[in-house]
Amino acid sequence: MPAQPPPRRHRTWVWSVALLGLLAAALLVWLLRERPGAEGPASAAAPRITGSSGPGPRAEQSTGGSKTDEAAPAPREVRAALPPFTGRVLSGADGRGIAGAEVTFFAPEGATSVRSGPDGRFQLVPSRAGPHQLAAVLAEGYVPFGPEWGQSPIRLLAPAPPGTPELVVSLEPEIRLKGRVEAQDGGAPIGGATVTLRLPGTQPGVVSSERRWTTDGRGEFSGAAPAEGMLLAQAAGFSPAVEPLRGTGETRTVTLRLKTAPADAAPEPPLGGRVVDDRGAPVPDAVVTLGVSRRPREGGSVLPAPVAADAQGRFRFEAVPAQVGWAQARAGDLLSDRVGVEPGQAEVVLTVHPGGVLAGRVVHADGRPATAFALQLVRLRRGEPSRTLSVVDPDGQWEVRGLASGAWELQALAADSGPSERVRVELPASPGARVEKELRLRGGRRLSGVVRDMTSRVPIAGARVAMESSPGEDSVLVRTGTFTAADGAFQLEGVPDTPVSVSVEADRYNRRIVTVARGRTQVEVSLRPLVADQTPSTDLVGIGAVVNRTEDGLVLGNLVASGGAAAAGLHPGDVVLRVDGLTVAELGFTDAVQRLRGEEGTMVRLEVRRADGTTAIVDVPRRPISF
Repeated sequence: MPAQPPPRRHRTWVWSVALLGLLAAALLVWLLRERPGAEGPASAAAPRITGSSGPGPRAEQSTGGSKTDEAAPAPREVRAALPPFTGRVLSGADGRGIAGAEVTFFAPEGATSVRSGPDGRFQLVPSRAGPHQLAAVLAEGYVPFGPEWGQSPIRLLAPAPPGTPELVVSLEPEIRLKGRVEAQDGGAPIGGATVTLRLPGTQPGVVSSERRWTTDGRGEFSGAAPAEGMLLAQAAGFSPAVEPLRGTGETRTVTLRLKTAPADAAPEPPLGGRVVDDRGAPVPDAVVTLGVSRRPREGGSVLPAPVAADAQGRFRFEAVPAQVGWAQARAGDLLSDRVGVEPGQAEVVLTVHPGGVLAGRVVHADGRPATAFALQLVRLRRGEPSRTLSVVDPDGQWEVRGLASGAWELQALAADSGPSERVRVELPASPGARVEKELRLRGGRRLSGVVRDMTSRVPIAGARVAMESSPGEDSVLVRTGTFTAADGAFQLEGVPDTPVSVSVEADRYNRRIVTVARGRTQVEVSLRPLVADQTPSTDLVGIGAVVNRTEDGLVLGNLVASGGAAAAGLHPGDVVLRVDGLTVAELGFTDAVQRLRGEEGTMVRLEVRRADGTTAIVDVPRRPISF
């Protein structure tokens, strides 16, 4: 029989017990470190408290006298309840509320858990004013939310300011994974193989995202897993194999085929080391990550998952591929340099020091502080993902610590405003360097609409609607993506007052991207139904060209034969310098692409540089295309 996962009830019970233990240990470490404001790049620092937090419970004091001469205790002060933080836990598959989700918050005085009701709603009444963070969300049958301790991207300052929106947390459903590991030559099953599911880019968290199975005698394994990730299979006498999870649906089947290892193949060596501070003292719980600086061998190896240092600051990777070229450690707001690792090297010492700090305020166009906003940070270095924070602060303040030096791009967004300009800042390399920047939100709008079947005109319930390339797409405070209601209706927040593309998709329909003109607040979207055995495609109106970013414009790639770009005489390799008179540099890549799209039959004027270096002004019609 295939290896069976534990019953779901048991697994949830184990999660809860493990979570409580981790929370207790993490809280103790946090308090003992005496660095309550230490956060890494994926979290806003604890917002500054500008007023008194109010009296807390007082410790009993002994006078050393007998009971008879003790003074009567002073009456305790009764404090009014603080305004609650409210929210919902939703399914990322259909937008429905998840009942019974366990939602855990951290505050300086401890951890508090609440459960969501039948519609997925929850509320937390803070016990006192001060910083809080959403630490973990667990729900039966869903991939948990559980970032590294102190690194939560959801930071709240109690009491909640008036008008604070709901915290909308979306959890993706787990899938049922069935798999088999076999030899590439002959297909014989490999029993006792280890299969690990990795989510690239994740760090050790309060709840681990990594899953591990051991194959049975038939080479089979099964269990619940996130819908995305990489599967790594390893077995003695074989080279490792990697396979991404593909497909759709609630059940996925995968086969991993392992090559027989060469007879003279040396095992991948381990790498150990220590993490220390500037004084040479060990740094416990630091997270150590390995990176690539050499071309991998044919077939490649998956990099080991990040590991945490022990109480003496020591860490160990059991097997390190030859392409690993550097190691780096992070501990709260402390960060090491990337230290080179040579093939076969057995030991490395990583010295952490205060990372850089970006801080500032987010304000509305009229200067009022934004009290609830999303903040996107992008390090302008190839291969690094963007990070989105959700911040509630009555003064609109934000602070992010432990950042690497170099160029960063910042953009903020709030539900009742459009996004700020993208602001580029340079963070110096000196330890603890600090750069402050104010981000001013622009005018925005809410976009309402309805989604219908193109043929029958019947409203489509449960369609997924989302703005493209929004800085708030991962925020719990700004609804830049949603699902349609039973009547096909939807509403998006934080929409800029510029042309914007909205993606709409639903089961059994082709996806559609519509571009909404400036100032428009209502839209109707019609989806084309799939026919039998049809592969879904994407419908949009644009110039019919694939575009890529270049230093001073947009370079054209493949052209659609029936598209406007081909009809206007453009060619692959041409570079668009201006769109309707505005340079691509001042528009930015995203806004420039948005302006190439529009309504059918309209024209866009482009300034184009040809392959021979000459420039021309070309009027290009926008036409419907599918791809």
